[in-house]
Amino acid sequence: MYSMELYLGWILFTTPIQLSVPTGLTADNLTSTTTRIGWNAVDNAQGYKIEYRPSGSDTWNEETVE
Repeated sequence: MYSMELYLGWILFTTPIQLSVPTGLTADNLTSTTTRIGWNAVDNAQGYKIEYRPSGSDTWNEETVE
């Protein structure tokens, strides 16, 4: 004999909102190994994903800034 219980509860869905693109991108303190970047923060952004590639490399790296 086989039996099964099924529970159907509430499921909460959230719809993400489209955020603005950051503005005011700056880069300074450029050396052969480092740089400093900055931008104007966007309202409601919970973090930023930065992708970069060292000179001469084919591989992109990713960092998350919260």
